[in-house]
Amino acid sequence: MAGEQTPRDKMIAMMYLVLTALLALNVSTSVLKKFVLISKSLDQAVTQKKELVENTVLRIEDVVKKSGNRKNDVETLSKAKLLKEEGDKILKILENYKKTIYRRNRWNR
Repeated sequence: MAGEQTPRDKMIAMMYLVLTALLALNVSTSVLKKFVLISKSLDQAVTQKKELVENTVLRIEDVVKKSGNRKNDVETLSKAKLLKEEGDKILKILENYKKTIYRRNRWNR
């Protein structure tokens, strides 16, 4: 019985193979959809934080002007601007990595 397969056995084996392939494709699609969802959520969070940082630097700038441009306040403002610039550089690098990954993978198209 272990040697020959009947046409019915071959058909059942083929059905299991097709079912397994379909399940694998479905899992891949759902995993990719989750990655897209996470990416969109992170993009939204980055946008909100960038606006918050920009507003914070502007508020510091206003306070420094109102306080008469004291030396310590001006130093604090320059450090805040430098920190914002460094953060923008890092975000730009990460965005370039993201674009490179998207271009290299066909599943994104």
